[in-house]
Amino acid sequence: MSLHGFLTISLFILIKIAYGQSTMPTLLLEPKDVQAENGAEINLQCVFDQPVNNCYWRRNEIIQNSTLNFIGNKTNGNCSILLIASNEIQGNWQCGLFQNGNNNSILSKEAKVKIIGSTLTFRSGFSNSEPESIFDEEPENTTVRSGDNTFLKCVFNKDHLNNAESCYWERHGEVILIGGRYSLDGNLKSGDCTITITNANLRSDDGEWHCGIPRSDTTRKSVKSRSAYVTVAKTPKDPKILLNNVEQPSGSLLGVEFNQPIDLKCQASHGNPEATLSWTIAGLDDPQGTVVVSSEQMDNLKTTTNKLQIAQREWKDQTLTCISSHPSYDPGREHSTFVILTDFAKTTLVTIKCLNSTNPNRTIVLKADEKADFYCSGNGHPLPEYNWQKKVDNKWEKLINNIQTLTVFSESQQIRCTASNDKFASFVFSNEWTIIGTNSGNSSIKGGTPLMALILSFWVAKQLLKN
Repeated sequence: MSLHGFLTISLFILIKIAYGQSTMPTLLLEPKDVQAENGAEINLQCVFDQPVNNCYWRRNEIIQNSTLNFIGNKTNGNCSILLIASNEIQGNWQCGLFQNGNNNSILSKEAKVKIIGSTLTFRSGFSNSEPESIFDEEPENTTVRSGDNTFLKCVFNKDHLNNAESCYWERHGEVILIGGRYSLDGNLKSGDCTITITNANLRSDDGEWHCGIPRSDTTRKSVKSRSAYVTVAKTPKDPKILLNNVEQPSGSLLGVEFNQPIDLKCQASHGNPEATLSWTIAGLDDPQGTVVVSSEQMDNLKTTTNKLQIAQREWKDQTLTCISSHPSYDPGREHSTFVILTDFAKTTLVTIKCLNSTNPNRTIVLKADEKADFYCSGNGHPLPEYNWQKKVDNKWEKLINNIQTLTVFSESQQIRCTASNDKFASFVFSNEWTIIGTNSGNSSIKGGTPLMALILSFWVAKQLLKN
């Protein structure tokens, strides 16, 4: 634990004690799953918010306190321990607190300790004269998909145990009853105690196994092999990408406000062991996220969450993919989901271009039976929707909606367009154009919308007054 973390927890505990906010201790830190090589140091953390002189640890539901190295200060609520990796410590660990005579009143979640690359052998009840070669083959850690078959090898040396007439297997310290899904298919007379597990089951088979040979001499303990961990792989749910804890359908367009960071999660749940999740972005270096693994209460299933913050940049329809790997998948196969990142940008500018005139005063004169085309354009992403307005009694009124190009026939009037996109509710208005019609008869806009006629003489008188 870092100094900062220690000081923070200590301060929290002192405040709780000073104000007497709770008489029931609460877990602040719980142990986490760990894999380590033989001889490595393993720190299992367990911190309460109150002094815990009566805390304890158990492995596979058996209390272990007498042999543990406590490295935390129990008066500060720290019940953490330091272990040296070996086969003897493999299994499921929990810390607990004796409370009112009930040792299960406060209990942490289970943390699975696995030893990888193991060559050590655990032997129980040897005398100094017994040889180190009692087992010719011992069980190895293995992973099997749920519903498949597997086996654990165990062969002992008959030259040293020529009086052995039987063998047995244990999982988490409980003897396995041979029959049904479990069978001994080896020749016991030659020392082969290999067990076959049919239709592997997460609840019944996942965990720590070892074989043993009972002694006919009741004054001596049975001989046990080293422990091996059987991992029953249960396929997790397909990965999903979440934004603000809302699932984004695979292949969907994910709009990001221009130059703003975005926090995403990829999650694969209900698997054993936990899935491995990674991110890729087309055309960019693969981003690295923060991985969090949590355990479900039922069957000790795992949920992996990979949190990723996308940095500020411009996104141009780039594919972001989350990839899930798991030992239960078919060899060479991965499961994935993806979204397409694109910028959301607010519409800030709208202009009108007359395709029939370049007059900088934004005025055009149309003779009878002439027409003019006006094109409205704006920025923003997604592209905005364009609506047209005309001026009536010095007020702007709706003319026509959802078109970008407007065709106007000979009629005096003033027009403009507005634009807005789906992401932003505000409207942006273009500059105005004035159409001077020399024909006072009926005229129209393409699409059948009638236009208000402006009297040419009124416009001429207005121009004379300006001069």
